[in-house]
Formats: sequence, C-alpha cells, structure tokens
Amino acid sequence: MPRIPEYRESILEEHYVALQREVEKYSDRPISTVLEHKIESIGDDIDKIEHRRQNFRASEDDQRLYSRYIAKLDTVQGHIEELERTLTYLELHDTHRQRFSERVCLADYICTEITEALNLEISCLPVVRDGYALLPLFGDEYHIVFIPRGEELLPQAPILAHEVAHPLLLRAQKSPSFTDRFGKLRRSIDDDGRKRDFYENWLQWYEELFCDVVGFFVFGPAYAFALLHHLFEQKPFRISRNVTPRDNALHPPDALRIRTTLDLVDEQLSPELREPLEPLRTEYERHLSRLSDSRPSYYDEWADDELVAGTVTTARNAAEYELEQLCTELRNGTDPNEADGMQYRLEANYYWYED
Repeated sequence: MPRIPEYRESILEEHYVALQREVEKYSDRPISTVLEHKIESIGDDIDKIEHRRQNFRASEDDQRLYSRYIAKLDTVQGHIEELERTLTYLELHDTHRQRFSERVCLADYICTEITEALNLEISCLPVVRDGYALLPLFGDEYHIVFIPRGEELLPQAPILAHEVAHPLLLRAQKSPSFTDRFGKLRRSIDDDGRKRDFYENWLQWYEELFCDVVGFFVFGPAYAFALLHHLFEQKPFRISRNVTPRDNALHPPDALRIRTTLDLVDEQLSPELREPLEPLRTEYERHLSRLSDSRPSYYDEWADDELVAGTVTTARNAAEYELEQLCTELRNGTDPNEADGMQYRLEANYYWYED
C-alpha cells in the first residue's frame, strides 16, 4: 500500500494526464496557447514533486524538506483545480453557444464593440446564468462574461460595459486626490471596527464606481437608463458591516451609484438628451425617499463627494472615450448599421429613447 503523500502524488499525476487530453481538444482555438502554457507549467511542477520527494526520503527527519514536499503537492493541486474550473467554463460556453446561439452571439458582438472602444485586448466568452458578472480566466486575456437568461439583452447591454471595464483597472492609477482623501478619512475614524469596514468597503466601491463611470462614457445616456432599471431594490443605502478581506462582493450603495451616474448625465449630456431621463430620475428619487428610514446615520460621511470625484477623475483618464461622437450620432439619428464601431451602443440608446 502506498504512503499517503505518494498516493496523493499519483492522483495528481492521473488528473494531469486527463487534463492533457482535455486541453488537446482546444488545439485549434485561440485560447490553446494559454491552456498549453498552463498544462506545461503543471507538468514542470510535477517533475519538481519527484525531486522534493527524493530529497525528503533521503532525510526523513528533516521537517523543512517534508514541508517543501507537501507544499509542492498543494501548489500542483491548486493549479489543477484552476485549470479544471477554466475547462468547465469553456465547456459551458461551448454548450451555451449552441443552446442559446442568438443570445450568446449578441453578447459576443456587444462585448467586442466595448473592448474595441476601450482598446482592451481581451476576449469575452459569454455564459448564460442569472445576472451580469465577469470572471477572469488565466491572466487578463480571457474572461467569462455572465449574461442573464430570459430578459431582452440589448436594453441592458450598457451593464456589460460595466463588467468589461474591470480589466481597465489594471492600467489605471488612482488619482492623488482620491488617495489623499481616502487616507485622511480613514485616519479620522477612531473605532477599529468601523475603520476596517470603511477601508474594505471603499477598496471595492472604488472599483465598482470606476466601472460605472466607464460604462457611462462608453454607452452615454443608455447607461443611465439601464442602471436606473437595474438598481431598483429594497435597500438602496445598504452598507456592509463587520467585513473581512474575504468579502469580495462589497458593491457601493445603489443610491451612490445612481447619484454618480446622474451627476455625469448633468455634466456631459445636452438638455435634449437629458430631458427624457427626468421622469425616471424623479421616480428614483421618490423610491429613495420612501426607503429613507433604511439610510444609515453615517451614509453621507462614507459616500464622500471627494472620494467619488477622485474615482471619476481616474476613470475618465483611463481610456480615450467616444462619448461626444456617440451623442452627435444620437442627435443626428444615425442608422446603427452605418455607424462604424457604434452599432450596439446606438441601438441600446435608441431603445430607451423610443420606449
């Protein structure tokens, strides 16, 4: 009977061989280079396992050698699990591309238009599930993008711009005004628990507000229309408390996201493009008023204007945007099929303006 570590090692090798066969199925796909590099890396690590095992067996009383041996087993298992998840999502994408071909193809076209507009060299692979999200695969080149089933996709296409904007954060540097204000506010909080909550929340609020700003500059008015309908829930002032670094879904309060977007509407859009949004703005303000009892006493302190302004500045500087041209095409009533690189952005805007 094999010893436990050797048994675990043999299982990992079996998984590795099986994964090699799976990776070969993608040999004619653009992602094959990434998959092949990953499987080769795992193979190299498996070779290192054997070397570490031999070192340990030669001196079994050496705890350091034993720890290094087991650590390499853990490392390989982690890489195998990551590759397994990636292959599962790739298989799901292929299945959905056949089962929901029209929906997946439309999402693919929209995401391509967005990535080209942002000059992002990434590939988005749509998968149908509840809600919108972006899941990076290996590195930053390939991403699974989740799209909902059922609802018409084009009106909510601007939300895809929010998701696709996340990789843009990697090349964006926080503005000094944000960094300075963030540090000042954090130092001003005496309670350690509240200070931790403020810190952990705003780390993620920054990213989400950044993506809202990018989404607006990519889709223009349609982003505001879509977001007003997308963020219509019972707790628009919700702020998570007692958070830890493991809490990785700390979105800003809906009220803050809507305020940030509508401020951009006021700053960037002409009166004729703003006016159709006014009834929705009024309705949303009434929504917030009716739920004002749920507004935390510290809401205004945390939803700080200077932090928001610093985030907006960072997002505006992160890419070259075509908002002015998009708005011109809208006012001119340009046929989406004749607008180079703006077809789906125009179609989404026309949907809301004609609704």
